[in-house]
Amino acid sequence: MPPTYRYFVDIVNILRDMRPEKLTDKSILLRQPAARRRHLKQVEKAGIAEVILYFNYARSRMPR
Repeated sequence: MPPTYRYFVDIVNILRDMRPEKLTDKSILLRQPAARRRHLKQVEKAGIAEVILYFNYARSRMPR
């Protein structure tokens, strides 16, 4: 199996096993944009080369 496929499978397994109780302030960025940038710069300085971001727009803000 190609390494990129294995990597994808690993990420899918991590996300499938994610539980709310495993989330911390390092898992969710609920901040103003400037604070999120500062946090991500700290992540980069720590040597983390990749971050996966998901954007969830509240349904209550969407037109009906």
